[in-house]
Amino acid sequence: DVGKDKVKIFYIGKTSKPRPIILPKHVELNKQLGEFCGLYYAEGFNSRRSCRHITQFTNSEPELIKQFIKFLEKYLFFDKQNLTFKIKFSKGLTNDISKEELICFWKNELNLDNKSKIQFFCDSKISRKYGQRMMVYFGNTLFRGILDRLIELVCQASLSDHNVRCGFLRGVFAGEGCV
Repeated sequence: DVGKDKVKIFYIGKTSKPRPIILPKHVELNKQLGEFCGLYYAEGFNSRRSCRHITQFTNSEPELIKQFIKFLEKYLFFDKQNLTFKIKFSKGLTNDISKEELICFWKNELNLDNKSKIQFFCDSKISRKYGQRMMVYFGNTLFRGILDRLIELVCQASLSDHNVRCGFLRGVFAGEGCV
């Protein structure tokens, strides 16, 4: 039983066993939702052509990663244990800092326990001056579809609702740093 204010949803794929997700039955369209959607719009993986099953948020700022996770937990009842964390780093960075130090840094910053899944890989697309980024990753087709629809609704609502529009723009600016 998940309670009166939540719903448990399954997506049965062809090759994998179903992983249930628990979501609120209702999500209030407000400034906080607008900010979350703006942040994801700016820093999330928005491609609908490939990898439609991936929800991914990448940034080098721990505060933005924490903000993204906090929203997932608080408003969408998402369990942090269902997320995978990937540290992406530039080739030259491993000469300056060890993998263990990076993992320790991000575990402390994001308040992750030892059960949290943290992967580590080199990304040749990251220039040395940017060093490393944290990618928060969740693979679930149904959740991604719901998130995409939520962003569409927020964008539509922002045309007429000042608070939603302000929240959305705040999220975009926080994610992009500049537009």
